[in-house]
Amino acid sequence: HIVAAKYNIRYIISGGNFATEGILPKCWHYNAKDITYFKYIQKTFGNKKIKNFPLFGFLQEMYHKLVKKMKIIYLLNYIPYSKNEAMEILTNELDWRYYGGKHYESKYTGFIQSYYLFNKFAIDYRRATFASQICAGAVTRTQALKELEKPPYDESKAQLEKEYIAKKLGISLDEFEKIIHSPAKWYRHYPNNEKWLSFIYDTYRRLFKKEKLGNF
Repeated sequence: HIVAAKYNIRYIISGGNFATEGILPKCWHYNAKDITYFKYIQKTFGNKKIKNFPLFGFLQEMYHKLVKKMKIIYLLNYIPYSKNEAMEILTNELDWRYYGGKHYESKYTGFIQSYYLFNKFAIDYRRATFASQICAGAVTRTQALKELEKPPYDESKAQLEKEYIAKKLGISLDEFEKIIHSPAKWYRHYPNNEKWLSFIYDTYRRLFKKEKLGNF
C-alpha cells in the first residue's frame, strides 16, 4: 500500500485466491495489523530497535482504503484457477523451476510452515490447502489424505535448515531448539487489540456493506 500510494497507484493485484487458500482455521493465525501485539512481542523478545521498521496497522489500512481509495484486486478469483495448470505453464513457457513446497520461495517461510508450526503447534498447513482444493474440485479427499500421510518437510534437510535459520536470527542452534520445544503459546497470552480491531472491522463492513470473508 505504501509503495503504491507513493506512485498514486489505486489498484493492487494480489495472487490470493479461494481455490487454493480460501480455508484457514481461525486458531491458526491472528491479525497481522495488530501493532500493539507486534510491538509487545518485539520489545519483550527482540534486542534491536524498530524505529525505521515499516509498520502497517489498521489505521494505515483505513487511511489507504478510505482516503487514498485504494483497492486490492484478487484476479485469480475471477477465473477457474488451477495451481497445477499454472505451474505447468510457468515451467514450459518461462523455464520456471518448482522450489519444493508452499512458501518455499523463501527458506524462512518454508521452514516456518512445514517444520516449525508442525512440530511446535501441530499445525499442518497442507490440511488447509487441501481443504480449499477439495472444495474447488482440484483434488479428491482420498488424494489429500494420501499426501497427508507423508511428513510436511524433508527430514534430510531439516537440520541444515534449522542451522541456517538460527544463524539468520542471530541465535545459537541450542537456543533455537529450546524455542521450538518450549510450551506453545497463542496470541491471547500477550497484550493485543483483538476486541477493538474486531469492532472497527465489523463497523467498517456494516457501513460499506462488505461481506465478512475472513476472521477479522
